[in-house]
Parts: sequence; C-alpha cells; structure tokens
Amino acid sequence: MFKKVATLLLGITILIPSIGVSADDNSRPTYSKSELKKAAETSNMSVEELDAFLQTEWKEYKKAKKNWKETINTQKKELANKIKKQDLNVSSISSSEVETYLTKLEGKDYTFNSETGQITFEDNTSGSFSTLSTSSSLGTIGDVLVTLDASSSSNYIGGHAAIVSNYSNNWTLESFMVGFSEQSPDKDGVMWQINNWKTRYDSVAGYWVTSSESGDYNNAAQYAENQLHEPYNINFFDVWDTEKWYCSQLVWRAWYEQGEDLDGTANAVVMPKDLTTSDHVYAFYDSL
Repeated sequence: MFKKVATLLLGITILIPSIGVSADDNSRPTYSKSELKKAAETSNMSVEELDAFLQTEWKEYKKAKKNWKETINTQKKELANKIKKQDLNVSSISSSEVETYLTKLEGKDYTFNSETGQITFEDNTSGSFSTLSTSSSLGTIGDVLVTLDASSSSNYIGGHAAIVSNYSNNWTLESFMVGFSEQSPDKDGVMWQINNWKTRYDSVAGYWVTSSESGDYNNAAQYAENQLHEPYNINFFDVWDTEKWYCSQLVWRAWYEQGEDLDGTANAVVMPKDLTTSDHVYAFYDSL
C-alpha cells in the first residue's frame, strides 16, 4: 500500500500517493470512515454521496485507461469516414483533404490509410511526431500530451496532461502540485518542463486538435504560457478559475480559448482521461 496524503478539493479531502511512490493502478485507494466523514462535512455532502463520487471517478479512470488504444483507433476511423463523406465519388483520400483536418501534416512525408485513419510517416524527418525518431521530445507547438499512468498524477485518479510550448518543441507547459514534478519538485503550479514525454512515462499519447490552423496551435500554447507561475488549482470542479490551474484544466482552457472544447465527458471536471475521449482530437503518436 502507498502512503496517503490529504489535499482539499472543493471541500473534499482526496487522498493521493505520496511523492516518489507509485500508486497501484489496479487498486482503488481506500479511505477510513473518519476521513470520509470529515470530507463530506466540509463539502456539504453526505458520506454516501462523496463515496459514490469517488467510486465513479475511479471506475471511469480505469475504463478509460483499459480502452485507451481502442478509443484512439475509433477516433482515427471516425476521422477517415468523415473525410470520405466529403466526396462520395472518390475512391481514395488526397493529402489536401487529410490536411484540411490535420494541418500539422502539411509538408510531411506520410501515408494515410483511408479505412483505419492511421498515419504512417515514411522517414524520421517528422521528428517529434514519428515513432521512428530517437528524440525523447513529443509533438510540436500547441500539441496536447496525455499520460494515464497513475503515478504521474497530482490527484488520486491518475494521469497528467501538458501542452507543447510555442517557444521550443523541447519544452512543455504543465501544472503540478508541489512535489509532483521530478524536474521541479519544489515548485507549484504552471511551469516550464523539459519535453521528454516519450521517455518520462510508460503510457503516452500525443494529440492534434482536428480542423485547427497553425495560428490556433500558437495561440493555445501562448495562452498556457501566459499562466506561467500561477498556482495549482486543488478545486478540480472549478474549471472556470483563471488564476489557478490543474494540469488538464490548463490544457483544456488553452484550447477552449481557441473555440475547441476538448472535454470528452462533460461531468463538471476535466481530467486527463476526459481529453482522450474528445471528438476533436487525433492521436498522432502513442506508446500503448
């Protein structure tokens, strides 16, 4: 069992893995009656309501992680079908049609499978997009990076999210609770991090936002950068707070400001798992 550490989330005391100790991905954290009672009282909830919320979120996290690869494949097939429906008389999809939805592919050497929606890069010139690249960095300006590794999280549910900086592809913008960033363990809130996402976590996916222009990617990254040094948001339900940020809230809001709502669940919180189920993302890379 991992050590439990308490933090306040909208008056709810959530228990999270202590620093440097990995949570058990297969076991839901357990709480004593006194812990649940105290948290319920401060949040104006009954113990039963609070426990039901915790159980539901844990189950949804486990489900999302289990089905992650399937979800990615489904999203790709749906995009391929959407592109094909633009012109029912064509037998194949042209690069210009693909790049209408996936603008990051412009100028890249790739093939697009019109049945599966899978992209195959022909060489390593695609750099941070391609599995052929030996670089540990992942993605380019404005790309959304997600892991559902339990030990990566600043909360009990598991997972973490980042956005690639518009300063350099070698940097990301991320929000951590103090002690959870291996690179900056003494810092709290929104910070620069070295983009080593291909090697930092076991399970990772990099996402493009479909139908977005290069300006949208730049602006999303700039929005996140504008929040630098603002504190971590422990109130996960207050997604509209623009002075404090948790990891996936920062990424979601950066793109929301560009007219793209990447919350695939719409359940009052925006967790990393919710970004992976959005209808507006395409996984250009995954290590699943």
